[in-house]
Amino acid sequence: MRVLVDGPRPVGLHRVRWDGLSSAGLAVPSGVYVARLETGDVRETRRLLLVK
Repeated sequence: MRVLVDGPRPVGLHRVRWDGLSSAGLAVPSGVYVARLETGDVRETRRLLLVK
């Protein structure tokens, strides 16, 4: 698991780019990964496909 953004953000549109590295700094293999967004009482989960 790797945390890409943690902490408050101002209201508005935000983009985060994942570089395909694990929390240990190692490249992860191609596959399906899960991204989770939590804000207030809203929680969303999305599947991401990493193809190398």
